[in-house]
Amino acid sequence: MILILTHSNDELVNMVMPLFAGRTEVFRFNLDRWREYSWNISPQGYEIENRAGEVCSESGVKSVWVHDMKFAPERVDMPLGGNAETWNREAVLKTCRAICELAAERGKLVFAAQALRVAWSPLRQLRAASAWFAIPQTEVLYRCAPSIPKPVLSKSLCSGWAYSPAINKTARIEPDMVNIDDQWYLQQEVEADEQLCVYCIAGKLLAFRCSLKTSNLYSACSLGEADATAVRELVDHAGLEFAVIKLLRKKRKSVFLEWSELPGVLCWKTQVAAKSVLQAIADAVLLKN
Repeated sequence: MILILTHSNDELVNMVMPLFAGRTEVFRFNLDRWREYSWNISPQGYEIENRAGEVCSESGVKSVWVHDMKFAPERVDMPLGGNAETWNREAVLKTCRAICELAAERGKLVFAAQALRVAWSPLRQLRAASAWFAIPQTEVLYRCAPSIPKPVLSKSLCSGWAYSPAINKTARIEPDMVNIDDQWYLQQEVEADEQLCVYCIAGKLLAFRCSLKTSNLYSACSLGEADATAVRELVDHAGLEFAVIKLLRKKRKSVFLEWSELPGVLCWKTQVAAKSVLQAIADAVLLKN
């Protein structure tokens, strides 16, 4: 049996799950619907039951896959006297963390190196990647004027809720319009012809390109020997078992942007491209099964 810890709207998990059909049983725990389950967890093991009466016991679990554990809505208003829902959510997250750690102890946790550590910040990613790739000039500022030459992009260091939806969006900004009394994450805009997304899945690299001038659809492409070597060395350095590395390319010269340790679903041009990624994920999860 595979135990999947995720949320009910996880599109990537939704697409991968059919690939397990007929090969193994799957038990899915959706954090945002935690009230639909009952569980008993101890140092000796765990047992989880859903509303359908299906039971997941540690003794029968061969692999545990963690992907995008979150709640919907993510934000909960916190009154002065506290909030029971916030407390419950933290408790559920810690419970799932405990299941991950128990699975790791017995070699059952898929992509274990990433699942149990804090994700790298964008600045740490850029510093690491600079050993292999060119990187855009980047600044995180508070009460300091920007020094990045135009054109400049304003980005977000956070992915959660903000008081303005625009805060979480990447947008071009005039440096002289920056209010230094606010916090800013600024990056020089890179001139490029295409964006590459390289899926790194348990040692396998799958590259996809999207033209920045003619299309917003991704299709499979060759990464090239130099970039493939650089990506593999960066992946090994960072201990990435499951991630998407984003590069911008102009005239075959690549610039590193970032990596995501919670890869989403690209807008693929062909189903063949989509199937190769989903199958690689399924194979990595089944490998421990």
